[in-house]
Amino acid sequence: MSEVTLRAETGRTTGTRPSRRLRRTGRVPAILYGPGADAVSIAVDARELRNALSTEAGLNVVIRLQVGNDTHSTQARELQRHPTKDDILHLDFVKIDPTGS
Repeated sequence: MSEVTLRAETGRTTGTRPSRRLRRTGRVPAILYGPGADAVSIAVDARELRNALSTEAGLNVVIRLQVGNDTHSTQARELQRHPTKDDILHLDFVKIDPTGS
């Protein structure tokens, strides 16, 4: 199984204008959610994310997301792209249990 590590920043402001500003700086707004935790608004580097999703596993790649001091095993759930530029506009990360239990 393919596995990639990404760093994520927390504390981003939600909304259209802050998200556009974030994209101009080369980051992608995202959200992290899953069982046993509240949803967290995060931002990831656009280039690193594109490289992570370009493996042969595609969107099925397991992404180890480092959020502060915590590390979560995640997968991309909902990916939104720009209609003409093909840039990633927003991504939902869902926590998974890699052991399958």
